Amino acid sequence: MERSVEEVGGDIVVTYGKLRLSIPASEASEIASAILDIVHGPEIDADYATACREEVAHIKRLRPLVKPPFNEPYDGSLYGIRFRYDEDRDDRVLIAIEKLKPYAVAIDYVRESEGCLGIFLKRRGVGGRIITDLVNRTEMAIYSDTWCVNVYES
Repeated sequence: MERSVEEVGGDIVVTYGKLRLSIPASEASEIASAILDIVHGPEIDADYATACREEVAHIKRLRPLVKPPFNEPYDGSLYGIRFRYDEDRDDRVLIAIEKLKPYAVAIDYVRESEGCLGIFLKRRGVGGRIITDLVNRTEMAIYSDTWCVNVYES
């Protein structure tokens, strides 16, 4: 199912399957808070709500930095790290890539799928210690979520 959030002409456009919702950007934060209150009820943790708002703002800052794909089947690149979306096009992969920026020299591409991040390394011999650090990584915190990490060496 397609899932995306994008800014179009001053509006935030949310697509979820066949549902397409356009929200004025000036009201997006207030509407997001209202939705969280409805979904999670009055017991929602204030820290969780803040983390959700920060996550949306973080993604919004990263999107303009994404470069178009320079070859198929990639969806784009950020900080020189190519990436592929899965079917839900979860933009949190951009936050994961930002966290991996120090390792960019050793990463060929990343792919998010079902809450796990696949990190595909470049050929052996590139990155040395960096590859060791990446191979030992088993999870990554993305705001209020934790993704498992699988590292694949070529």
